[in-house]
Amino acid sequence: MNIAWFDKWKKFTGYADSNDAAPEPDECDSPPGEIDNTSLMEGKQLRPNLLVNADVVFIPESLWDLFSCTYGCCHKDTEIFKRKYLKASTGKLSLDLYPSNICLVEKNNKDHKLEETFCNAETIGHLKSVIRKARHYEHCDIRLFDPKVGEEVKAGDDFTLQEACLDGTRVSFEFCDLKFYGKILSLCLNRKNSVGDICQR
Repeated sequence: MNIAWFDKWKKFTGYADSNDAAPEPDECDSPPGEIDNTSLMEGKQLRPNLLVNADVVFIPESLWDLFSCTYGCCHKDTEIFKRKYLKASTGKLSLDLYPSNICLVEKNNKDHKLEETFCNAETIGHLKSVIRKARHYEHCDIRLFDPKVGEEVKAGDDFTLQEACLDGTRVSFEFCDLKFYGKILSLCLNRKNSVGDICQR
């Protein structure tokens, strides 16, 4: 909800948050009017870079319905304003204004894409596990790249998407088959041992 509308409602009713002193209602204060989030919009989408508790405020859906019933709402379709708690693989719940809608694209194979929505509290490690599962790369090391900066993502697997600044829409990745490299290493070691045996003889 537009925080400007919410502040106007608080002033009109004298409502105060638990940490704030209740303002004295003023007879000159007019009702807030219809709920209007137009200033938060850019076309049919939310404007980028909006801040919670500065531009918008989260309220329960039941309170939105009460406000809408009491004061009206200028928006016929309100789905774009709805947000829900998303649960990360760690069990942490996250309520995000901008959930991470990520398009995963294999670096050397642009035809295959994987699109998913993750909460911003999700980890880099989980993102890699999703790639492994989708591509059947059970024994692979996954490297992620952020096209926005053109660099490899150096954040560790326990970093969240928000901490790693992966809240964009496109992440590319590449992989190396650890099982394959393990076989090569094993062959090299066996050959080295065989040569050592010959030299000793």
